[in-house]
This record gives sequence, C-alpha cells and structure tokens, in this order.
Amino acid sequence: GNEIFQALELKLREPATITCRFSPLIHCRLIVYKENDPAPYDIISVDDVENRHKWLEIKVQRKEAAR
Repeated sequence: GNEIFQALELKLREPATITCRFSPLIHCRLIVYKENDPAPYDIISVDDVENRHKWLEIKVQRKEAAR
C-alpha cells in the first residue's frame, strides 16, 4: 500500500517487520544485522503489542547507499 510508495519516495530499501518476544533492552538506537549479511538495518519503530510486554513488533529498513 502506501508504505511501498513512501519507501520508494524516500529511497529506502528493504523495509521489514520483525516480531519477537518482549525485551526492555530493545530500542530505536540499536542496529540490526541479518545472519551472514554485513549490511545493517536501522530500527524505525519498536511497538510493544497491546502494551502487554509479551511481544515486540520492530520495523526496520536499510537506507540506500549515498552516491
């Protein structure tokens, strides 16, 4: 939907959503690495699903390299 067009407009690459168990140690200043991939993902947002402290939904993206 709109997210794809916004990502293209902002020149963002590879947006993704990660769902994992809750941890208070996860925050937006961290960098996420995919296994065996040296290029990092920036965390865009961290959502404590329904504020229950059971699951986190983490939105990440890679920015296009500067030319």
